[in-house]
Amino acid sequence: MEVINISEKYFSTAKRKNQYPTLAVLIPSFATNTDKVVSRKGHNMWLENLKELKKRTGMSNKQIADKTNLPERTVNRIFSGDTDHPYADTLDIIVKALDGDLGDIFADTKVIVATDELVSIKENVDVVEAERDLTLVENEMLKAKNAALTTEIELLKKELQHKDEIIALHNYYKSLLSGLPK
Repeated sequence: MEVINISEKYFSTAKRKNQYPTLAVLIPSFATNTDKVVSRKGHNMWLENLKELKKRTGMSNKQIADKTNLPERTVNRIFSGDTDHPYADTLDIIVKALDGDLGDIFADTKVIVATDELVSIKENVDVVEAERDLTLVENEMLKAKNAALTTEIELLKKELQHKDEIIALHNYYKSLLSGLPK
């Protein structure tokens, strides 16, 4: 399944950056001949679904152009199939003018249209995954610190054992010396 991000947040960001994604970018399967989502007639399924949506509303290309403030030539090229990869925001504007949503035209395809809610969920998943990755790194650091402290404890135990042996030896010599005549 491909996911295309058609959320308002995505488009406002894309517009600010002057990056207008096309369907070729958003739906890589449309960009290759082998993966193209094609109907029996050989046209892109999204285009057939878009034409069906237009037919249901009974609007002409000129009416759509007027309603969307898009050039009539652009609308004509999209509906004629001259533009295989229209800008996603242009397609979104046309679909909304036809009282539909992008999910309608991609319904028969393997494309999932990302809503603002899905984008938000994805962002939350990304945050949780980043936190998990940080926790895993922190866990590894704590394991290494634990190993170092365990080694230090073993060294301190040996040092303490040596001190106990030295004290015992000192006491032994002290007792020997106390037994000697003065």
